[in-house]
Amino acid sequence: MNKYKTESTPLLVSTHTSSPADHTSGDDTACDDPYGSGGGGSSGGGLPPFSFTLASQHDRRPGLDKLYNALLTLLVVASFAAGCYLALRVSPAGGRPRGRFTGPYALRSYQTPRDMLEEYEFYEGKDSEGSGGYVTYVNESWGREKGLVRDSHKALYLGSAPMNNSLASIRLEGRSRYSNGLFLLSLSHAPTGCGVWPAWWLTDEEAWPRNGEIDIFETVNRQSRAKTAMHSTKGCEVGTAPRDKFTGEWDTAYGIPDKKTGIPRKDGKDATNCYVYDPDQWLNQGCVAVSSDEDTVGPGFNEGGGGMFALEWDPGNGRVRSWAWRADNVPSAVLRSYETGRAGDTDDWGTPYGYFPIGDGTECPSGHFRNMHVVFNLAFCGTVAGNRFKLDCPQEAEEYGSCEAYVSDKSNVEEAYWLIDGMRVWQRRFVEDSDEDA
Repeated sequence: MNKYKTESTPLLVSTHTSSPADHTSGDDTACDDPYGSGGGGSSGGGLPPFSFTLASQHDRRPGLDKLYNALLTLLVVASFAAGCYLALRVSPAGGRPRGRFTGPYALRSYQTPRDMLEEYEFYEGKDSEGSGGYVTYVNESWGREKGLVRDSHKALYLGSAPMNNSLASIRLEGRSRYSNGLFLLSLSHAPTGCGVWPAWWLTDEEAWPRNGEIDIFETVNRQSRAKTAMHSTKGCEVGTAPRDKFTGEWDTAYGIPDKKTGIPRKDGKDATNCYVYDPDQWLNQGCVAVSSDEDTVGPGFNEGGGGMFALEWDPGNGRVRSWAWRADNVPSAVLRSYETGRAGDTDDWGTPYGYFPIGDGTECPSGHFRNMHVVFNLAFCGTVAGNRFKLDCPQEAEEYGSCEAYVSDKSNVEEAYWLIDGMRVWQRRFVEDSDEDA
């Protein structure tokens, strides 16, 4: 059954089409793959390797020694010359090739509920220190045995269950790496409720915040409007976004202590600085766009049958854009893209609620965001949902005393689960500048 109430289009692709692992690196000085198409965390540095096999002493004939040495010398010289050429072809900042992601989108990954888990690894262990969630992430075997993981042709179910001193939950980490892309997710149900903290996001944990973070979908407690947040190192300000380019609004940093008096300021500031340590915003608040539409997350979203979320990370065109649609108002162009695997023109998707200027000509160089993989996770309490628990859920806080005590009652987290219909990923090709443009 098609919940989006539109004529179904036959699928052109029946399985995901992820590219094989390519070279990637988080090192600023390395020649990492600008296309961002690596998988499995492979890495390397410096110039691309030149692969050749030397003949052994038993393979070489005495009469060919001079010829062999001459050829080897020529090969070394050619390698050095190629290295010098590549070194001159990179941009001054960050050691990255000159060029841009351009051209039409090509399908990178077509994920369905049945095969989606092939694209991910199960993270096992406690939550990160920075998030501090009241959660223990479990492996696939444990999750399936306890009913936390169930897949079918309709949807992938990811849930949670009580365990000693925390809740057992699922965190999926994508095998592929990206430095640009168009990401489209369909959900029938998203986790919600007091103390609940789900997210669908992009990150590079080993190089955070240097390689950035983009939270495409993230909500806590009883929030009802979708939001997108970006986190970076210093030097990424997005407040110059033209107001006619997005329908949402910026999140606000209220109550920041005055630098001289320490007294919390009563005025608010738009959260448009992506820098995680910006002194005029809350720690790691980042730059945050919030949808103006109600029920794009939360109970109302689920009661309406779910919906879709999209992120266009498009440094070649100087922007990151984000959308959220309830099931009853998904544009027909978006449905066609989802069903056929053809991205089409994203300008036909309607005005996004979030617009972040990045790249050339902006105040946020695109190198702040790169080499990231997709993550799905479901946390509880912690530094966000937990810190806001008394504010967002005052009655529950008064009755239970703490966020941890509240979510430990299984009856309180019955809505804390994902039903994922599928995900699509497209990418533009990276094209280096020509010699005339260099």
